Amino acid sequence: MAVPRIAKSVAPNEQICVGLIGVGIRGYALHDGIIQSKHARLGGISDISDHYIDRIEPRLEDPKTPIHRDYHALLDDRDIDAVVIASPDHWHAQMTLDAMDAGKDVYVEKPMTYSCDEAVRVRQAARKSGRVTQVGYQRRTLAHFY
Repeated sequence: MAVPRIAKSVAPNEQICVGLIGVGIRGYALHDGIIQSKHARLGGISDISDHYIDRIEPRLEDPKTPIHRDYHALLDDRDIDAVVIASPDHWHAQMTLDAMDAGKDVYVEKPMTYSCDEAVRVRQAARKSGRVTQVGYQRRTLAHFY
C-alpha cells in the first residue's frame, strides 16, 4: 500500500504531522501507511465510532496519540500539518473544506464529493487557500501507475 503523498516543503530530516479522520475500513489500512513512512508521523486520530477507536488504539505507536471524537478538535491542533480523510463518503467534501479552512493539506479518499456543486466549492477553496489537495483512488498512487 502506498502512503498518501502529501506535498509540502520540508527538510529531509523532518516529518510532517498527519491527522487521520476516520479509522474504519480504509482509515485502518491508511494508518499503516502513515506509520510506515519515514516522512510522516501520526499526530492524532478522529472517529465517532467507539468500535473503530477500540480496534485501532492498540496499534497506535505512541499511546499518547490524541484521540478525538469530533474531527474539528483534530483540525484545531496546530501541530498537525495535513489530514487524511477516510470517513464515510458523504462527509468528504465538508471535511475537506473544513481542513483547508484550518490550514491543513488534504488527502481525501474517493469520492471527493457527491455533486458538481461540492466539487466546484472544493476546487475554489483549494485554489484560494493554496492547500495541497489530493483525492485517493485505490492503487493509483503506486509507483507502477506513473
